Formats: sequence, structure tokens, C-alpha cells
Amino acid sequence: MISEEVLAGHVLEDILTALLQDNGYRPLVREGQDPDALDRAGNSLVVKGRGASHQADALGELLFAIPFSLPVRLFMEAKCKSETTGIADVRNAMGVLSDVNERYSAEAKYQLPLRRHHYRYTLFSTSGFAPNAQQFALAHQISLVDLRGPAFADLGNSAKHTAQALLRLAKETGISSFPLNQARSALRFALERRPGKLT
Repeated sequence: MISEEVLAGHVLEDILTALLQDNGYRPLVREGQDPDALDRAGNSLVVKGRGASHQADALGELLFAIPFSLPVRLFMEAKCKSETTGIADVRNAMGVLSDVNERYSAEAKYQLPLRRHHYRYTLFSTSGFAPNAQQFALAHQISLVDLRGPAFADLGNSAKHTAQALLRLAKETGISSFPLNQARSALRFALERRPGKLT
């Protein structure tokens, strides 16, 4: 059976995707939305980089163009664990950004004109961030959101309580293997139709 912490992380990812949409982003969930930059690896959507492809917990494209600039895409990563999020996660975010933003080189042959994007990265953590992680993020323009703070506590708590309720239901019905894909599909359906959702 899936652990509460892992399930809460998946729930938080789906909440973040809904949050993206409510804040002016078009969620990117299928490789067909941009076959040049996006791909599928198992059940995960990945963004192609210069050296590797990178999985995104939630990925969105800003619907409002910044004049005379590349369109903005935002990686959102959910860290739903008991220990404080450390510098390794922030270093990973910086590496992902470097790889996807530097994907194209002058030596490679591309069909021009070429549609490019500027990628940004935000890390969300239910357990806060270590001081060195905060310093590194500040130096490299990685956004950190501590879900323990008063502005975001409900978000982290919602993910935790939803995971607990789903696991309780799974136990009560006697299933031996948690149906993660079905649960996430139902959650996404509910988030799309929630009362008060911004359109």
C-alpha cells in the first residue's frame, strides 16, 4: 500500500496544477501540447533539456505574454515529507532550469523560426527549507514556498487530509493495492469542477 506521505505528495501535485490554472497559466499535461519540448516517460510528462529530459510535478505556460520576451513556463515541484527540504533539491531545480533553458545551441540544425520558452522553477515544501537551501535558491532565482506559513497552511493541510481520507477509504474497502491513477483522475475531475474555481 502507498504511504500517506507519498500519496499526499501526489495530491499536492494535482492541487498545484489547479493553482497554476487559477493564476493565469495553461497547465501542460500532455506531450501533444508541444511535441518539440514535451515527451512522455512512463506515466510522467517530461520536458526535453539539452542533456536529459526532466519530469515535472506540475508545469504551466503563462497565458499573458511579456512583450518582446520569450513565453514563460513554470515548473512546480511538491515536497511533501517530514524532513526539511535541503539544498540538494534546490540544486536539482537549478540544474533542470539550466538544462531546459540551454537546450538549443547555435551549432545544432533547427527549423527556423523556432518557438522557445523561458522556464522558471518553484519548490513547495510542507516541512520548510534548510537555511543553506534558502540561500542557494536566493542566489539562483529559484522560488521557494513554505507551506507551513499562514498564507499556505490550508494548501498543505488539504493534501495531507485528502491522503488520509483516501487511505482510510482504501482500508475500509479492503483493497490490497492502492489505485493511484484512478484516485488522481477523480481528484483532477473534482478540482476542475470545484465551487468558486476561477475560469
